[in-house]
Amino acid sequence: MVAKLLAHTYLDQGKLNSAAFILEQAALLNPQLQAEAAEVYRRAGRFHKALTLNESIGDQKVKFKQRLSILLALKQFERAANMESSLYRTGLLDDQDVRYALAYALFSSRRFADANKHLDHLKNAELFRKGTELRRLMEICKTEPWQCT
Repeated sequence: MVAKLLAHTYLDQGKLNSAAFILEQAALLNPQLQAEAAEVYRRAGRFHKALTLNESIGDQKVKFKQRLSILLALKQFERAANMESSLYRTGLLDDQDVRYALAYALFSSRRFADANKHLDHLKNAELFRKGTELRRLMEICKTEPWQCT
């Protein structure tokens, strides 16, 4: 509890690496903090460290949602796109943000038909707008592939 409070104090001061390190050490005694430590490392831009910690998170929903965001930040779009079955299995595709993130990974992997399939399910106004933009970009990539390298 003390470690978590100290970590949040560091977070409030913008010292993300210090907060993440404290949470990582506290997670050795309390594995529930593993996801929080990985998230702070992700926010600090230390994506590989976050991905390493993410591997040992027990809650599958938290783990896969966080892993998707880390892989997108690393621009590892193919790996992110290949998470589709795991996201489906855990019910995370019901989350509009996760579905859009997967569609973006599929788009970035040039799997346009698969991306379109997920964009069809977006209901949130902002995500629908972003989906419409992705569809426009897909059309450009189909007709003028040199613009999408």
